[in-house]
Amino acid sequence: MLKNWKMGVVIASIVAVVSALSMGVVFYLSNRNLTSVLINDVENNMQTSLDAKTKLINEYILNAENQLISFSKQPDILACLKNKDDKAKREELQAYNSEYYSALSGWEGLYLCDWATETLTHSNTSAVGLVLREGDSLKQLHDSLTAAKGSVYNTGILKSPVSGQPIISMYVPIYDGDEPLGFVGGAIQTDGLSQQLDAVSTHGIENTTYSLINLGKKQYIFDDNADLILTEIEDKALLDVMSKIEGGEETGQLTYEGEDGVPYFSVFKSIPERAWALVIRNDKDELYQPVYKSRLIQGIVCGLAFLLITAMSWLMINVNLKPLKK
Repeated sequence: MLKNWKMGVVIASIVAVVSALSMGVVFYLSNRNLTSVLINDVENNMQTSLDAKTKLINEYILNAENQLISFSKQPDILACLKNKDDKAKREELQAYNSEYYSALSGWEGLYLCDWATETLTHSNTSAVGLVLREGDSLKQLHDSLTAAKGSVYNTGILKSPVSGQPIISMYVPIYDGDEPLGFVGGAIQTDGLSQQLDAVSTHGIENTTYSLINLGKKQYIFDDNADLILTEIEDKALLDVMSKIEGGEETGQLTYEGEDGVPYFSVFKSIPERAWALVIRNDKDELYQPVYKSRLIQGIVCGLAFLLITAMSWLMINVNLKPLKK
């Protein structure tokens, strides 16, 4: 009887070892494959969100540029620049300037200047007659406008002297043949762009944050920490992103430990035509929560399967050895 019991234990132990090895292999292979799929899914969602945000940025600015170009094509603008002393024409153009501006959304100013930067019409009528640039500043503007003939000169993000808020300032030069006569200018508020970027969610992922940075000036344009806007970038991760872009990587990924000690996963994309870059990030543990949850479930299922196989094997062995005990 003891001999039969020992034989049953040996057989059950062999079955248990084989089951454990089999479940281990099943867990390893299924976890590896499923983990790879889930990680790719999470990272692809981050990349999709990044692409959507960068597309939104370009479309937002391009739309504003087209609005300024449309304003510059008003025939009375060229006529006014050719004859600045025509008071009636200037009053008509001022009325048009005010009307056009009132139909715009998210703008902080719209105006017409001659080549010497004297303001001829303005959405803020009290600014009419002001000279905007002189000396080296005027020469620099002339050089930029000349280079932008037939298109828009976009200065990028700067701090508004009126509101103190970040704006994007733009100019369209006005020519009579090859002779520059003046330009139309305007500025769009960046908070509208920020609100639209915030509205672009990452599918299946919460608490994603982003930074829009100026590569040339090494400054924050937008950040979830509003205090950083238009300040110099000191964050090591963002400096690493800038180094990667300078090294030729237009888009990529970065895993790093934040200043708060939390591991983060981020994706970045350069916007070369603006000399900007967009970086979106998320807490790595939170981001990969579906992966960890899937791994736990697989482990529990494999563990329960092992226990069930072992218990059933022990039961079957005992049933089959029972006649030998008589």
